[in-house]
Amino acid sequence: SSDPDEGKSTVSLELAKSISQVDKKVLYLDADMRKSTFTERIISSGSIKGLSHYLSSAISIEDIIYPTQYPSLDVICSGPFPPNPVELVDSSKFRTLLAALREVYDYIIIDTTPMLAVADARIVGRIADLTLFVLRAGYEERSFLPVLQRMYVERKLRNLCLILNDVEIKRGQGYGKGYGYGYGYGYGYGLEAEKKKKGFFNRKS
Repeated sequence: SSDPDEGKSTVSLELAKSISQVDKKVLYLDADMRKSTFTERIISSGSIKGLSHYLSSAISIEDIIYPTQYPSLDVICSGPFPPNPVELVDSSKFRTLLAALREVYDYIIIDTTPMLAVADARIVGRIADLTLFVLRAGYEERSFLPVLQRMYVERKLRNLCLILNDVEIKRGQGYGKGYGYGYGYGYGYGLEAEKKKKGFFNRKS
């Protein structure tokens, strides 16, 4: 996502759950080593080692992979916040880790930091096969569209695709069976906690 609060972690985890239920072995990798404890919510373990442990020490890959209640879904947590997250995701050890995980899993869903806050997401985006960019309806500013278009044209993010999150479908729209749902959770990178609601994809505009 461009900023916090657009629902990218929830979308990523739900996508990982869904794929794991169609006979695919899936890993959800929480690469947000700045703010996230998201994956720890679905792991029943007291002492958790995460990505930052692996990238900054000599532990094995097996030490950071945890099973979930979903038989085909494993997770790697972010771990404690390191002083140098950009250097860690841009390291050869991170690329070696992903190469090893590719040999085991059909899909690896990598959840990153918001893109505009820090550089981590752009670094991961150069490694990933596909970039899913989450935009939250009624939240993202319209002025961001040219920036996103430029990233697509210049291929700064590999195989860029968009997910429009938090869309309310009213009765008479879509499939004709009124329903709606959305995601949201607290996040902070020193950015303002609340953005203007009158923005891009505002369903009232």
